[in-house]
Parts: sequence; C-alpha cells; structure tokens
Amino acid sequence: MEKAARCDRDELLEIVRSATDHLNQSGVPQWDEVYPNAGDVDEDLINGQLYVVRMGGRIAGMVTLNQSCDPEYASGKWQVDGPDFMVVHRLIVSPDVQGQGIGTRMMRMIEIMLRGNGIHSIRLDAFTQNPHSLRLYAKLGYQIVGEALWRKGRFYLMEKDIRGENEI
Repeated sequence: MEKAARCDRDELLEIVRSATDHLNQSGVPQWDEVYPNAGDVDEDLINGQLYVVRMGGRIAGMVTLNQSCDPEYASGKWQVDGPDFMVVHRLIVSPDVQGQGIGTRMMRMIEIMLRGNGIHSIRLDAFTQNPHSLRLYAKLGYQIVGEALWRKGRFYLMEKDIRGENEI
C-alpha cells in the first residue's frame, strides 16, 4: 500500500465512477454523483490521506485514512478512548478485480501500518444496505458501536481495537 500521487487522479476518478455504478447496479444505493466525488478525491490527494494498492501497474483499490468524522460519530459508544484512532473512508476495490480478497488485504495492511504508527483503533461507518462491506468488516473483527442516519440511509458506526494484533 502506498500513498496516491496527483498523477493517479484520473484513474482514481474512474474507479470511483465504476464502483458507484457497480453498487447501484447491484441494488446498493450507497453512492451517487454527490458522494464520493472529484472534490473528495482532490482533497484527499492534497492532504496526503489517500492510499492505493496496485496490481499489474494499475490501481486495484483505494482508501482514505484520517481523523475526520461527521458529528454523528459522537453518538458512537467507542471502545477505545482518546485521540489514538484513525477513520477509514471510501474503501473502494475496482469492480474489475473484486472477489480476489483485495479489500481484506487492504484492511489488514491498514491495521498493521496504523498500529506501527501508534494508532490504537480504527473507526469507520458502513452502509446497512451493503452486505459486502458488512461481511468484510465483521470477518475482520470490527464491532458495531452505534448508528448514524445520513442522506442515503442508515449506517453502522464500527470500530476495531488494533492494539496487540500482528497478523496480515
């Protein structure tokens, strides 16, 4: 996993578009032209918070990591107190390579990287109508700690305490 570069922008935007189309065609109305959008990708690139994994020279997956969270996160019953957390945003695996375990590997790499940087927990939100992401996060040990209601519907607030884990 590596930080995305500005020269990756067009490929990143194509992955966002194709993933959004794929979700909607699969009956998961999580994303649209409003979110995620080019402005989100640009901001993540400028802030150095966008990471990618590559396969065969092409971007296979992307994710944003930061401590930014919507006010609704305040309602979560977070397991790990304090400032030593990171939030996963917009984990996307290109539809061309889905089903190959890339999302799982990305999340495990994130956990190892963040633990090595002194982070104690990972927080995220998952759309309740997205069975693929719910299975992924449950399989990896993320716990539901609350709920939030946003424009597209209900989301679970989830967290994993990553202190002491060493597997990839």
